[in-house]
Amino acid sequence: MLGKIAGFLLLRKTLSVSTSLIESLLVGMAFVFMLSLVASILFTSLIAGGIYVAYQGMITHGVEPLAAACILGGIIVLVLAVIIMAAVLLAYKISHIPKQLTLVESGISRHINDVVDAFSEGFNAVPAKR
Repeated sequence: MLGKIAGFLLLRKTLSVSTSLIESLLVGMAFVFMLSLVASILFTSLIAGGIYVAYQGMITHGVEPLAAACILGGIIVLVLAVIIMAAVLLAYKISHIPKQLTLVESGISRHINDVVDAFSEGFNAVPAKR
């Protein structure tokens, strides 16, 4: 991870790339790292204490142990699914920033890149059967 950050900082110095895109990429990467760290710590303690309290509460109110375990397991799966979806969406959003960095070009270099991209896409395309 540190290697990627260092690479982006070097990219910023070598190319005339928009500073706001580099900063938003680095802030996004740091935010994902911190969010995952805090979430893992909080959810570990939340799951450990909350499951025990909920399980004991269900058993106290007459729910059978197997049913209580199944209910709590379903709730845990739903919460983890929401967290994973949020992390994937954020990572997907961040993954498009480097592509935006390469698209920040001016004048003739953008046109040359478009021609080269079109050629490589056509060259790599699978020919249609006749």
